[in-house]
Amino acid sequence: MQTVNYEGLEAKLYDLIWENEYDDEAFYSWLLSEKEGKTLEVACGTGRILVPLCQQGWDIEGLDASQTMLNLCVQNAKSSGLNPILHHQKMEEMSLPEKYNTIFLPGFSFQLLTLRKEADQALTNFRNHLNKNGQLIISTFVPWSSLQSDESENTWRLRKNTIRSEDNAQILCHEAVATARQEQLLTIWNRYEVLSPEGKLLETELRRMYVRWYFKNEFLLLLEKAGFKNIETFGDFSSEPAGEEHSLITYRATL
Repeated sequence: MQTVNYEGLEAKLYDLIWENEYDDEAFYSWLLSEKEGKTLEVACGTGRILVPLCQQGWDIEGLDASQTMLNLCVQNAKSSGLNPILHHQKMEEMSLPEKYNTIFLPGFSFQLLTLRKEADQALTNFRNHLNKNGQLIISTFVPWSSLQSDESENTWRLRKNTIRSEDNAQILCHEAVATARQEQLLTIWNRYEVLSPEGKLLETELRRMYVRWYFKNEFLLLLEKAGFKNIETFGDFSSEPAGEEHSLITYRATL
């Protein structure tokens, strides 16, 4: 199993598929305000979080494994009058000349590291790229809906149905999920389709990704093992401490 690398139609449609999925920009701005100064967003993608935070005046660099996503980030940044520093690297192979006051991963991208040795190495890399008293912020999810559902798996469902403004094309994303409970792994298939206003299929693409999930106490131990301390948790992109029942958990830890 390899880390997913957003390319092709999946990358091109990323902003349309994920826009308004999570109302988390203000949440990360709040967390970043605790440690002003140079910041790195790992797995920055197309700049969904990076660009608006840079517009607010934050000194943020970006890193991503996909050059296609970084190219889209450059386009989005330029349209906002920005030119952020971007790095084309995998988080588990990260080696940068700078250190940062904050490193953050907002989009559950850490969970694309399906091998535990890769996850350990990525956390070590984050630790080595933080200044003294720097903070690491990682958001994760636990697929409680899949774990508690009686519905059959591998069933396609419509995830997104929207219209692309520039050409009125209809954008569809269908998703199917398989849950390996013992291994704590999800297999997610996404089928992307672009239809003309007349309903003709213009483009389609099928993608598969693997996602590892962590329960709260398990991830706390993972952070402690990597040398982090003073670990806080937040549930559902709020200031509320996360409980085991939360699906969306954000961890903030310092050195």
